[in-house]
Amino acid sequence: MKRLRVLVTTTALGGGGAESHAVRVVNHLDRTRFEPAVAVVRRGGAYEPWLAPDVPVYDVGRGPRRTSTARALLGVPALGALLDTGRFDVVVPLLDAPIEAAALACARREVALVPSLQIPPGVQHGTRAVDRLVRLPALGLALRRADRVVALSHGVAEDARATFPFLMDRIDVVHNACVDDTTRAAARRAPDGALPEGPFLVACGRLTAQKDYPTMLRAFARVRSGAGTPPELLVLGDGEDRAALEALARALGIASRVRFLGFVDAPQRWFSRATGFVLSSRYEGFGNVVAEALSCGAQVVSTDCPHGPREILGDGTYGALVPVGDVPALASAMQRMLERPPAERARLAEAARAGAARFEARTIAEAYGVVLLDAVARRRGR
Repeated sequence: MKRLRVLVTTTALGGGGAESHAVRVVNHLDRTRFEPAVAVVRRGGAYEPWLAPDVPVYDVGRGPRRTSTARALLGVPALGALLDTGRFDVVVPLLDAPIEAAALACARREVALVPSLQIPPGVQHGTRAVDRLVRLPALGLALRRADRVVALSHGVAEDARATFPFLMDRIDVVHNACVDDTTRAAARRAPDGALPEGPFLVACGRLTAQKDYPTMLRAFARVRSGAGTPPELLVLGDGEDRAALEALARALGIASRVRFLGFVDAPQRWFSRATGFVLSSRYEGFGNVVAEALSCGAQVVSTDCPHGPREILGDGTYGALVPVGDVPALASAMQRMLERPPAERARLAEAARAGAARFEARTIAEAYGVVLLDAVARRRGR
């Protein structure tokens, strides 16, 4: 049987959960049925070394190096030329600019298009005027070309259907791939740098307004130290808000107990050793790091934000959910994680790992495979 030729496109293979998910899906697609490749607008991402040796990477970016969106859109001719070689049956773009670029490149070409929505479009683009008037319509036009659309959570699917009603019967929910042999191996490796001497909590994600780190820092400032070594908070990630967050930590008097460690390519090394994991986001598409933390057996507390954490945590079965922006509630949840006895932590760790089994890369890749085969069959049947 001829293998389906799949081209996954994104900005770069590094920096976030969508990109690590893309690598895991590509690596675990069944090679008896699929022949995968990747196209990016920036080479050299931190996750590129994770790709399987049989996966080629194409650079289709053009334009200013500082702007991935511009590089993606200016790279449409390069992506179109790649499709004109006849090497691919279906394109799977992730993130807004690659989705828009792929839709333009696929126009007037008999290649199936299956965008993977990694954010709730109505939430992401519903506030600022420029987003409502420019970005949202541009994304909508691109999605009209799609044969199928994958949403990484039921919440994102509902948001997309409400925002773009024409997608009503074209969306499939497939969660992101968060667990594989690479993540398990990473969890067993020692972190770079010294571990805290006492208990510590970990947060992970870009330092941006979406993640609402100010609420996390204010909550952590309320956590009582107890009789032993004061707990620490380790923040893995970087972004434009770093300086402001460091200043807030100093103003709250917790700078000596909060470490900003920057981008870490294998956060599982920290998750598996932490007393607990914390997510304070205002919104998510899914929240890959929540599933990754569960897979490491970490206690988890997350805001009950749209969309993803509630699905990952099984309505609170595998971790605590607190209201968005609620400092006292988040502080209380942190306190409980730090005060649980070892036997209870061990029980919760076993349950967490069981809950994370739903996000195994091989299982997710199989689900993607079903959608891709259907999309190509639909396009060829027109």
